[in-house]
Amino acid sequence: MFILNFIREKLAVLIMLALAFGLVNGKFNPMEYSRIICISALVLMILPIYVNLDIIGGLKQIQKTLKPMAISAIVNFLIYPALAYFIGYFFLQNNPAIWLGLVLLSLVPTSGMTIGWTYHTGGNTTTSMAVISVSILIAFLFLPFAVPFFTENILGQSFSNISRMVILEKLFFIIVIPAIAGTIIRKLVLNYAGEDYFKKLKPINNSISCIGLLVVTFLVMSLETTQTLTSNPENIWIIALPVIMFYLIIFTTSHFLGKVFLDIENARSFFFSTAARYHVITLGVVLGAFQEFEFLGMITAVIALGLAVQIPSLAIYAKSLK
Repeated sequence: MFILNFIREKLAVLIMLALAFGLVNGKFNPMEYSRIICISALVLMILPIYVNLDIIGGLKQIQKTLKPMAISAIVNFLIYPALAYFIGYFFLQNNPAIWLGLVLLSLVPTSGMTIGWTYHTGGNTTTSMAVISVSILIAFLFLPFAVPFFTENILGQSFSNISRMVILEKLFFIIVIPAIAGTIIRKLVLNYAGEDYFKKLKPINNSISCIGLLVVTFLVMSLETTQTLTSNPENIWIIALPVIMFYLIIFTTSHFLGKVFLDIENARSFFFSTAARYHVITLGVVLGAFQEFEFLGMITAVIALGLAVQIPSLAIYAKSLK
């Protein structure tokens, strides 16, 4: 239990270590893309989250949370992707793969930790549950069109053949199947072991998901296609600066929009439901859609660094509220 708690609490640091060790391993022992390994690790990341997340319960709360839901949807699927695109337009035109990675990072809102952050800061967990559930459904419909559009727009016509069906297939494996399996497991545990046992199980599930994330980060950073980062270490700074800029802007925007338009409980739910990005889903789509391209490692590095920025930043914000 101590190890699981340590992994969950120190995830930001461990992500950076997994990234660094993966790059070192890839330099001396470069790996080819392994569908079985990566899908297994993705399942390890995603399934525990869906066991914890009551999607059906969240969808039932939509009518009670229409105002924060509507504002969240506009911010998450219109304003923040546009922000990421224009940051890339002004600062990353000479690095289109990093530009695309930043945009992809922005496309999937919330995270598996959103409800936890909301609860611990006195926010409205009902709103968070509803926003997460609806956002996952919107993402399933939104990504098959958004990913090919931004890929062609940023990388050019030669990359216009990104298949919507491939993206839908990946989303089916990282959203639909884990959501169904997680719902079934959740009901079985609640029915046969009780709610008290399930509450004890939830932090364990979060820790297992963190382990899966570390495994995927290490594996992807070990790929042959990622080794451009070791041969050109200056790319790390080129990636880090726009990622930090993106998070500074969305944190500020989410904070003030919540204060202006919502009561304090819903404002806190709104913040964590919009300032956080769902890196796990994004990573699954990237591994499926771009596995054959040499810039896969650059995009993955953007997502990994985004996660390393997001987790401690949310922790600092939550501590300031408490």
